[in-house]
Amino acid sequence: MNKRPNGFTLIELLVVVTIIALLAGLSFPAVNEALNAARRAEASAMCSQVRIALSAYLEEYGAWDATLFGAAGSAPTQIDSTTTGRLTEMLIGDPAADPINPRRRTFMEFSDKALVTPGTPSAGFQDPWGNPYFIVVDTDYDNRITSGQGPSSVSTDIVSSIIVWSEGQDTSDGFTVARDPKSW
Repeated sequence: MNKRPNGFTLIELLVVVTIIALLAGLSFPAVNEALNAARRAEASAMCSQVRIALSAYLEEYGAWDATLFGAAGSAPTQIDSTTTGRLTEMLIGDPAADPINPRRRTFMEFSDKALVTPGTPSAGFQDPWGNPYFIVVDTDYDNRITSGQGPSSVSTDIVSSIIVWSEGQDTSDGFTVARDPKSW
């Protein structure tokens, strides 16, 4: 009588390894989608935080700074969070922002991960994909951002004094209202 040796045969091991590889391969897209959903949630939260911080600024000073946002009553200016480091300095109460935030009040704090250059607020802040946030404030104080002043794909007026958005991961398609992070 032949006794079979203890252990697995090479074929059995190959079958098990193949099954594990297939299961791992099937899980990668799900993990990637979960990570993207987390980034979208993080960007949406940042949009809301920036809007709240800017609302606190308006409450504190009673008007927008004309050098950063445009003169009162003028058409709103779209601000890019990565090219306007003065906005970041204003929100964190940096002494460099004295003309805009003379009381040096901290309206918001940024993690190094959110800053374009860690430890350097003057470089601005960015979304989780490394793209800028866009900000428009209502400089005529009627609590309305009219179409054409915000994202190009928004065809109706937005009832808000501040809007903040990101084009998200796929910046090639511009802003998509249903999917990209926004504050309204």
